[in-house]
Amino acid sequence: MNNTYRIFKILEILVKYTNENKPLNTNQIIDHLNNKYDIYVERKTVYSDIKTLINLGYNIEKTNKGYYIYDYFFNINEIKILLDALMDINFLDTDFINKIKDKLYNFIDFENQKLLKKYDFINHKKVDDKLKYYIAIIIDSLIKNTSLIMEENIIFPHHLHRNNNKYYLIYQYENNNKIYFKRIDRIKNLNYSDKVKNSEVNKDLIIKILKNQINMYQDEFIRITIKLKNLKLIELFYDEFENINKVSDDLFVVNGYDNKLFYSKLLLFKNDIEILKPLNLKENYLNYLKDIITA
Repeated sequence: MNNTYRIFKILEILVKYTNENKPLNTNQIIDHLNNKYDIYVERKTVYSDIKTLINLGYNIEKTNKGYYIYDYFFNINEIKILLDALMDINFLDTDFINKIKDKLYNFIDFENQKLLKKYDFINHKKVDDKLKYYIAIIIDSLIKNTSLIMEENIIFPHHLHRNNNKYYLIYQYENNNKIYFKRIDRIKNLNYSDKVKNSEVNKDLIIKILKNQINMYQDEFIRITIKLKNLKLIELFYDEFENINKVSDDLFVVNGYDNKLFYSKLLLFKNDIEILKPLNLKENYLNYLKDIITA
């Protein structure tokens, strides 16, 4: 039998069945090898194989109760952070999330898997198929360094960015050095192109765009009470604002920011929207409008 195969089966046993509070002794490791993999070894072979794994850099600790492995790729807290982040990605459907979860669980032992699954509540999310498709081909294009066709124009994608649960594509048109960005859910049509991308953008320029134009929402959000005077605009309202609580038919509380980018959202509604609270934001917005008029 191949020694490497046996050694890594011992590693697999340590990963799946041990932690600091639940080590396995040599006889238990031998039982796992026998029952799960039909591998029959002596105690001295287990000692030698574990020493080999330690020499390879695996963090295997020996106690008076046996052996356990620690800091194997991820700990339980790191896995939980990754799972929470997955749930927050709004273009991933539940089936895909479950597949990734199963793969992540392989990096921790069964006891910690049970602990995580105890608090594992998946909401069956409705996924925007168009958004999912667009993001998939953008990622593919960035990896393969190819162009895309956006609304009948050849574009060179440079960066995919997520901010406030919205996704933005930073790109430039063919034969045009200017850099643009667009929210992906507002792209009308996007498809593959066979043309190889022949343009690269300075990373500092991308960072500047992210900082000055897209990431202006880095301030702490505030809750804003808004009256929507024209209910025909309700779909646009839900598209533009985040974490909306409906108070009445025309009254809503949303997450917002006291900055120019948020004001630009309000401007989309012209006179069909009114800020009720907080009063200081209402005053700042009115001053912003005056500055535009007098500019």
